[in-house]
Amino acid sequence: MNRTLIVYGTRKGTTGSTAAVLAETLILRLKHEVELVNIRRLRKVRKHLDKFDNIIVGSSIVNGRWKRSVLRFLRREELEDRKIALFITAGNTMHRALTEGMTKDEARELAIRKYISIHQDAFHFSPVAKTAFGGIVQQSPAKKVNTWSREDIEDWAVSLKALFEKEPAESAIFHPQNV
Repeated sequence: MNRTLIVYGTRKGTTGSTAAVLAETLILRLKHEVELVNIRRLRKVRKHLDKFDNIIVGSSIVNGRWKRSVLRFLRREELEDRKIALFITAGNTMHRALTEGMTKDEARELAIRKYISIHQDAFHFSPVAKTAFGGIVQQSPAKKVNTWSREDIEDWAVSLKALFEKEPAESAIFHPQNV
């Protein structure tokens, strides 16, 4: 059985909700054994990272920045012998890109370039998959923007099956039409 650890850092809760949907999908549809851990509670599993075949790591992006503790984890831990998938929730970036006329895939690619690809040289691994999801952003007391999609998250989780079941290869970027 595949054992998967999902580690996430969230500020307002959207990334935690995204991680929970990933866990639910991996458990119910792919029959993975999953442990879901907020980065603040990582100490409980840090010494047991070697028991996981796959690790999914997610962070919220607020004001163009990752949750610092998530970046620290990715830079410091020896993860090169595991299959690692990365995701971010970038509600503002996705909303801006979509309102500027980009497709969802173009917005996702932009967010990946802006927030994931620029950090990859600092990691001790090459991710097997990376993606960006929308989020829920309170732009003002009267205006909430929602670019979060449960369907996109479930589709990405299912797409990980093939990547997690074979040897690490080139990185994959999630495109919903490829599922």
